[in-house]
Amino acid sequence: MSAEIVARPSNNDAANGFESVLDSGAGAVNFQNDEELYLKALSYFMRNHAADSAALSAALEAGDAQRAYRVAHTVKSSAATIGAERLRGAALTIETKLANAGGCDAQDLYRFETELSLVLNELERILPPQGAPPQAAEGDAKNVIDAEKTLARLKELESLLNAGSADSLVLLEEIKDSVAAAGAAGTKLISRMEDLDFSGALKALPALMDAAAPCV
Repeated sequence: MSAEIVARPSNNDAANGFESVLDSGAGAVNFQNDEELYLKALSYFMRNHAADSAALSAALEAGDAQRAYRVAHTVKSSAATIGAERLRGAALTIETKLANAGGCDAQDLYRFETELSLVLNELERILPPQGAPPQAAEGDAKNVIDAEKTLARLKELESLLNAGSADSLVLLEEIKDSVAAAGAAGTKLISRMEDLDFSGALKALPALMDAAAPCV
């Protein structure tokens, strides 16, 4: 498979001042040059990070340095994984300042917001239209875990991660509420998946499955 996974800027793009902020070649390497998995990761990034500028700004305004740090850290990791180096650098600056001094300045936030917007705009341009996210069936108790079903889906997730399948990202979206309701173990798994750290997600799965198993 060619490293040219996603559309490159055309001559018309260049004439109109378009500058790519996504290195698809570098990003593809992180997914063993698996086009399907890389494109799913790009789609996942677009769905899950569109509101991160607002989330970071709100956390900083509220004086919640821990939350702001987490947003910056997650964006830094995910941006590096998909090949968005400038965004990674902007997020790293904020992450480092929050870790060392507890705050960042307006210029740092502006840079972060600008780079994230550029990445999201490019993804919107190059990716096919996104379908609506899966909806829970009418009458489902959204926050109640069906332990047996959840455990089965976690085993399915484990198989998908072991196989390096892009469908692991789709499955996570379907079971995210149940996983989050499982507490710290669920939060850790979601965090690893949102960072696109699939090996870390595999390591986090056993604790979550152990927590679900006694409830079956």
